[in-house]
Amino acid sequence: NRPSWNVICDDIENIDFNEFKGIDFVSGGFPCQAFSYAGKRFGFEDTRGTLFFEFARAIKEINPKVFLGENVRGLLTHDSGKTIAVIKAVISELGYTLVEPHILKAIFYGVPQKRERLALVGVRNDLAHHLKKFAWPSYYHRVFTVRDALIKGELYDCDVPDSEGVSYAGWRKEILEHVPQGGYWRNLPRDLQKKLLKGSFHLAGGKTGIGRRLSWDEPSLTLTCAPAQNQTGRCHPEETRPLTVREYARIQTFPDDWRFSGSVMSQYRQIGNAVPVNLAAALGRSLIALLNSIEGELPKEKKEANLEFLDSFVTVKYGVKTPDKLVQGMLFDANSLYLVDSSPVTLLGTYRKVCRKWIIENNLYNYPVKEEELDSIQELLAVRRLVLARKRDQLLSFNVTGYSLVRKKELAELGYSVSKRSSEKQRYILYSLEPADSFPIKLDGKVVAIVGKGVRV
Repeated sequence: NRPSWNVICDDIENIDFNEFKGIDFVSGGFPCQAFSYAGKRFGFEDTRGTLFFEFARAIKEINPKVFLGENVRGLLTHDSGKTIAVIKAVISELGYTLVEPHILKAIFYGVPQKRERLALVGVRNDLAHHLKKFAWPSYYHRVFTVRDALIKGELYDCDVPDSEGVSYAGWRKEILEHVPQGGYWRNLPRDLQKKLLKGSFHLAGGKTGIGRRLSWDEPSLTLTCAPAQNQTGRCHPEETRPLTVREYARIQTFPDDWRFSGSVMSQYRQIGNAVPVNLAAALGRSLIALLNSIEGELPKEKKEANLEFLDSFVTVKYGVKTPDKLVQGMLFDANSLYLVDSSPVTLLGTYRKVCRKWIIENNLYNYPVKEEELDSIQELLAVRRLVLARKRDQLLSFNVTGYSLVRKKELAELGYSVSKRSSEKQRYILYSLEPADSFPIKLDGKVVAIVGKGVRV
């Protein structure tokens, strides 16, 4: 899927992370493992022999600005809370400040699945004052269901494609035929309950996952790596069979062209062990904003050194020689935003004539985006100032106080004159604004289009 990425296929214990020293961000996951409490220090060395030690070693050797550790919510209570206490102590020893661990519920972030993940975000102590600007991702405007995952609609533009899958044993399939949509083993006649649960029938608890059939109109239960097992199976809402590989992938919000390798069971494991794509993207945008906040404080000469190539862009793309001609060229392209200052991040855009009054009265500005642009173009989320220009109109200058992601229908409900040509599925960044005095715009050859028809930074 990513042939150009530098992937190291090796035991993590064999990797020397010192060669990556100084990169900005480290992300990783590690299993819940109890630590040895023979010593009382509970420090970095006391975690040796666990996979958390390897994660901590990566942080120690790389010394990133920010790190993310993800885990199951059970980490908070694992070993009566001792495990998370040791992790916090080690993170502090390494010189990092930890945001209070946060449980993210996938259903609130565009994922049609009742899955929860624990996120640990840490910032190096010399940069920890930026944590006051960190915000966990905001909720998506609706909760998706199994129907949204498998049937053409807002989440996917076609029905789920056919793919391989596993099947139930004959006797189990006969029993599950009697389980209604959204039901489980308690919805069966008593004789079938005993046959399905076998020795577990007389146990007091631990049986709620057995014999589960999903509902079209609810999010899926958490997917596991074993789709046909008694305790962890997830039966299709109508057909009496486990979900297929691509149905699994849809519920985890993978795109249909994302490939999985190996045997069918290996593919189920790859999908079941993954963090849902839309959840990861939402969290990633919050982390990008945090990193951009940190980047905005770096000495200016370091930042401008990275923008030297922009001089050639201005000449080649627009063939302009003077600021006046540059502005004229930009305003002909209404489908682009332009980065006109990198500290603080200031964007220059335009608008349709009929929208000027709406922008001023509501202190809002929207811009159409694609998902990949949100993930790759940091300036869209890090913007602090916005300048809007149109022909001979007076410039509009704003401070950006926040943003949300909306669709065409929501814009219309806010009174915005939405173009009839735009798709109902089109997503928009909706910036919240406050009027400001005019800003100096640096038209010194360091102006670049970042989205739309322009070139991306």
